[in-house]
Amino acid sequence: MNLDITNDEAIVLWNLLRRYSESDLLGIEDQAEQRALWNLECVLEKMVGNLYEGEWEAALNSAYEQLRDEKGTDAIFEKENGRLALWLEPEDIRFIISEWRKVPDEASEQVKEAWGKLSFRCNTTLHKAGLSK
Repeated sequence: MNLDITNDEAIVLWNLLRRYSESDLLGIEDQAEQRALWNLECVLEKMVGNLYEGEWEAALNSAYEQLRDEKGTDAIFEKENGRLALWLEPEDIRFIISEWRKVPDEASEQVKEAWGKLSFRCNTTLHKAGLSK
């Protein structure tokens, strides 16, 4: 699936999401963010119409279930799933986040997914520690 948005829309939407990730507050600070969200809604509306057949509520509920963490991300859950604690300095974590942006477009989906997951966990770690960018 390809998301067809402009570079400007991507930059504005990324900034909006970054701000939300850092503050847990989702709010429009500039009309450009509102326009980018409206444009994204239009793009998604075209895509979503082809993703489900039949009842919208069932498709929506199923999508929520697929994206929701089963048990969350607490220490016991992480240990039960074989994950290890790794203590890094915040600058080391920021370095990892910056490196994932350098993954070339022609990299395999497996490599992109691995880097995306690592970057997400790094961002979450900084956020939970109150050290978001």
